[in-house]
Amino acid sequence: MKMMPLLGLVLIFLASPAIAWLVLSQHWFEGGVTAKGEWVEGQVPQQGRWHMLMPTQAVCDDRCEAGLFLLHQSWLALGQERERVVPMRLGGESSDPLIQAAENQTGLAQGFIYIADPQGRLILRYPIALEAGSRLSAGEALLADLRKLLKLSRIG
Repeated sequence: MKMMPLLGLVLIFLASPAIAWLVLSQHWFEGGVTAKGEWVEGQVPQQGRWHMLMPTQAVCDDRCEAGLFLLHQSWLALGQERERVVPMRLGGESSDPLIQAAENQTGLAQGFIYIADPQGRLILRYPIALEAGSRLSAGEALLADLRKLLKLSRIG
């Protein structure tokens, strides 16, 4: 009888990790992801600053124009943090060797705006929509994630 409280205490301590392992191994728990964009993996040439990249063709169509507008407005909305971020169109006629290297080394899909960190890693992408309401929500998502990344980042 004297051992019952001690045995109960030991069972409680042993049951907690066992229950946690069971929940994680059965995928009953979904981690809290707060990013609004789609996670991507990839590498672009090392930049030194944060970049918003938009791959396009040489001739800009309606989606490209909408994306350029979204890219520019998002960059303007950053305010004081603007100098930490470089908006960049890939695929236009540019003689900048950094832009040409980024175009040659990446297989980025058109119709998206990508965020790359100062070390050249692609992090998130956002689809470019033609409808005004969808474009507004994509811009808000891009801006919210970029502000969060800039706030938490100690580089760039």
